[in-house]
Amino acid sequence: MSLTLCRAGLCPRNLRSDTGVLKRLASVLFVLASVSALDAVAATMRLTPTVVLDVQGFGYPMASASLFIPYGWQAEGGVNWGEAHACTNGYGTNWSAGTPDGRHGIAILPHQGWEWSQSGSMKPGCQMLQIGNAEQYLQAVIGHTLPNARITSIQRRLDLEKIDAQHAGVQDNGFQRIETSVSSAQAFVDYEHEGTPLRGSFVVSVLMTYIRTGSAGDFGPPIESWSGYASPMFASFGPAAEYNAKAYEGIRKSYLINPAWQQQISQHNRKLGQIAAQGAQDRARIWAQANAQISQIINDTWRNQQQSADYRARETLEAIRDVETYSDSSAPGGQVELSNMYDQAWKLEDGTYVLTSDPSFNPYQSFGVDGQQLSAAGR
Repeated sequence: MSLTLCRAGLCPRNLRSDTGVLKRLASVLFVLASVSALDAVAATMRLTPTVVLDVQGFGYPMASASLFIPYGWQAEGGVNWGEAHACTNGYGTNWSAGTPDGRHGIAILPHQGWEWSQSGSMKPGCQMLQIGNAEQYLQAVIGHTLPNARITSIQRRLDLEKIDAQHAGVQDNGFQRIETSVSSAQAFVDYEHEGTPLRGSFVVSVLMTYIRTGSAGDFGPPIESWSGYASPMFASFGPAAEYNAKAYEGIRKSYLINPAWQQQISQHNRKLGQIAAQGAQDRARIWAQANAQISQIINDTWRNQQQSADYRARETLEAIRDVETYSDSSAPGGQVELSNMYDQAWKLEDGTYVLTSDPSFNPYQSFGVDGQQLSAAGR
């Protein structure tokens, strides 16, 4: 992990000297490329639960999220707080996991914010960037941090957009118009590191808000501004010949925000919104209120993705996210969500999980550990 971008042939080109969106991701992406992803996955995958820790934000260590990673992988990083994340209320997730030999890996990269307007950035720490959707965001990040990589495809993720579709719309009271749009995409890339062909992907959702205040008349033209928010980005890398997109997607879908941490973050965001609102006047006050609304949308989006009040809502969400809820008495709440891309789910006596499509699977024969097959909840 001590290697630099240039040693990997990935020297960034003309990055800005400030701590903006693109520059802050550069070191993260290289560490990911050099630390980890999956071997070509057969019909069976053994998983272990892990958490993403926040040790800085609230005075004591707290799990911000949980997910499943392949058995034997090593994880590092967590939620970081500081001025580098000023545009996103002071915090961002920078976490990775991978095989001990450094051949394969995943990462959760920090969420990012940016703005552009007629008069300049209106929120401290935000870059002025004209990025309007998830595809443009992926192209910008990859182009500035992995310039030697070739983007083989960018695919629109309608499944992720469907989750957040309720937040897209228009509000117009005659004086102010607010347009909100949601886009999600996945980019696949190929490149080389020390002569080894590598493949990877990035998955992200972007929330864009356009605000127009006033109208043409005696007081001049209306004031227009745009703001963008990119969700924490899921990235994965590995040798091209062994890269398994299906397995990585299953890992991504296991990522769940801890409701207790989300509650703390929501309080933090509301407090910042109140401070901004108290100190703002006229146009700045209107913008602060819009920011508070955007923050609430972001928080609601996470909660809507991870929680469901009743069986029918849970079934709908499972279909969208391609996960299945299984009964597991030892898991929090007595249930666990796992990828539905496999025919069976097992809980082993050592606490790990196995997903398999092998009808003759026997946990002891495969791993030397007994286990129990899990049943789908509510069936």
